Amino acid sequence: MNRYRLVLLFLALTGTLLSGSVKAGLLDDYPQEASPFVLSTGEEVYLPLHVSNLWGMAIIGTIDLDEASAGMNAQNLYPIEVGNNKGLAIVYVLDYREAGLGPYQEIITLIAVTSDAKASVAENLIGFGSSYFPKLKGFLEGDMPDTGVYFERISLDSTLAITTGIEIWGIPKTYEQLSIENTFWKTSVATSEVSFQLNKEFGLFTPLQLNLTSWTPMDYEQTRAETLLKGWGRMGLVGSNDTFELGDNLSRLDFTPVVWQEILPGTDAVFFEGAVPDLLEISE
Repeated sequence: MNRYRLVLLFLALTGTLLSGSVKAGLLDDYPQEASPFVLSTGEEVYLPLHVSNLWGMAIIGTIDLDEASAGMNAQNLYPIEVGNNKGLAIVYVLDYREAGLGPYQEIITLIAVTSDAKASVAENLIGFGSSYFPKLKGFLEGDMPDTGVYFERISLDSTLAITTGIEIWGIPKTYEQLSIENTFWKTSVATSEVSFQLNKEFGLFTPLQLNLTSWTPMDYEQTRAETLLKGWGRMGLVGSNDTFELGDNLSRLDFTPVVWQEILPGTDAVFFEGAVPDLLEISE
């Protein structure tokens, strides 16, 4: 798949502008349970996890399909092919400004995956693209492959969030302090996974809605969970004046950034231990 076709794909996946205005009340629709989950440290965590003020930057790009497959520690999961032996990856830099676990920052490398090794490229891409259209994802459930993302790597600066991720979801989180500088026109990030300076002279503003399925590696246990996100975002193409310095893991994957998508401050998110209880509540 050439760059032009890949850009069109990303524009289609994130074209939530066509889905109407963002409905408020995501956190109200999915209240937390009355009884907390008690961690091994004695700290209490209420599920589902709520985030009421999220900012983030997603860098979407291609990776080498063979390297992605070789490095995965999971059963019955396969990287989604987008053409020419290329897979799809998303690097998220996230700033949880108001969250149930307190404020913290993290960087996540996710690989787009499918649970159906025999599904066609088109089926997998439609299934994955429906993550950005919750109504469509619910409508297609059972007719398309079970697709989502695999946690390739994640690090953050909160010991509570690390313990929570490991003990509830089995996510192999590690500690790292991130350096993030963000203005309307520019985002600069320095981490061990990737350091970049992204210019944002032009970006298309869109409502942002997401129902993302995720799988963890088998480091602790392989789990499947879902996340809902609602807010506003903007997106644009990675340009020739943007600079990226990849760490060892993204270099191994031959990560090539193509599109950026900014999650604007004030975005809400809900993290479930398993599947979303009732997707119809946010699809009306």
